Amino acid sequence: MRSFPVCLPSGARYWTVLDAELEVFPAADQWLRHVRFGQHRAELTTKSYPGAVVLYLRWCERTGRDWREAASEVGLFMVWLKYAPGNPHEPVSAGPGSVPVRGERRINGVLTGVRGLLSHAVTTGEVERWVLSQLYEVVSTRDLPTEALGEAPGMVSRLKARHRLQEPESDVDRASDEEAVALFRGCHNARDRLIVLLLARAGLRPGQVAGLRRSDCHLLMDSRAPRSATSTPV
Repeated sequence: MRSFPVCLPSGARYWTVLDAELEVFPAADQWLRHVRFGQHRAELTTKSYPGAVVLYLRWCERTGRDWREAASEVGLFMVWLKYAPGNPHEPVSAGPGSVPVRGERRINGVLTGVRGLLSHAVTTGEVERWVLSQLYEVVSTRDLPTEALGEAPGMVSRLKARHRLQEPESDVDRASDEEAVALFRGCHNARDRLIVLLLARAGLRPGQVAGLRRSDCHLLMDSRAPRSATSTPV
C-alpha cells in the first residue's frame, strides 16, 4: 500500500492509494476525489489523508481483518499505530520500555482520515451502517460553552468521535519582532516578503499561505461599497 499523486488532464491534482499490485484502491480513491473536488479541499489536505488510509489498510492486512468491519477494534489499531515503525518491513516492537513511534497528535490525525474513509463508504453503501456507531457516539450540546451554543433553542444532539487521544499542551515558540524583521530583510523578492508578513502578522498557517489566491485577499478597509455595487437589486 502506498499513496500516489494523480494529475488529471485539466491540470488538477489529487492523491490516491495504490495497493501492492499498483492498482487503485477503489473506496479510498472515490473518497479522496470527493474530498478534493466535491468538497473543494486543498491538494495538501488530500495529500495527508492517503497516508492515514495506507496505515489502516496495512494494519487490516497484517492482522487478517476486513477493512469494512475493523471499526469495532479501532482501539487495537491505535496501539499498533503507536509502535508500528514507518518502514513496513521492520517488525513491530512493543512492551515495557519501548519508545513510541507516533505521538498523540499524529495518531489523532490518522484516525480522522480513517473515519472519513469509512463514513464515505457507508454513504456509498459499500460499508454497513452499523460501522458509524463504532466510530461516533451521539452526545448532547450541554457540555459546550454558552458562546458555542449561539442562539440554538434547547438541547441539540451531535456526533462525537469515540476514539481520540489526549494531546499534551505545548508552548508555542513564537518568533519575536526582531526575528520577523530579520527574516523580512533577508528576503530577496516581494513574494517572500509578503509570505513573512502574512505568517508573522495575519496569523495564517503555512498551508493557508501556500494556497492563498489573489481573489482571497480583501485589501480595502471597508468592503461594503464594492459589495453593494455588485449586488443585484430585489
